[in-house]
Amino acid sequence: VLTALGVALSPEDEARLDVIPTDDLTAFLLFSRGLLAEDAGDAAGATRLYADAARRDPGFALAAERRDESALAARTAGPARAVLTAAAAASAPEGLDVVGLRADEIAARLRGNIGPGPDTREALVEGNQAGILGPLPDPPPPPDTGGEQR
Repeated sequence: VLTALGVALSPEDEARLDVIPTDDLTAFLLFSRGLLAEDAGDAAGATRLYADAARRDPGFALAAERRDESALAARTAGPARAVLTAAAAASAPEGLDVVGLRADEIAARLRGNIGPGPDTREALVEGNQAGILGPLPDPPPPPDTGGEQR
């Protein structure tokens, strides 16, 4: 395929492409299902599938590597603030809210950078002042209620 596309590979790249990570079709299928689970956001399910593939073929290093990575992702899955707070609590001095301080700093910077500046435009006002829109018509008369008052 690469030759047909005109892609020239170095000998190192050719050697890497020639490596077959596993000879066990079942292990390969388990690994593939793990990739699908990981893409679907199911880190815990992916970890189980990678572990099954690595158990079936202990020489399948890629499956073991992905198992470890997805296990870490499964442990740290959840709302970002909760994960960051837990990580900061493990490394910060007692009572210091590192995540809160960082969030406050980001909010302060955003407040300073987002807002109307001297280039703020009001198209309708500018158009009216320039005479582009022309004079506005008088408002319509009130509806005829037939003498009844509401």
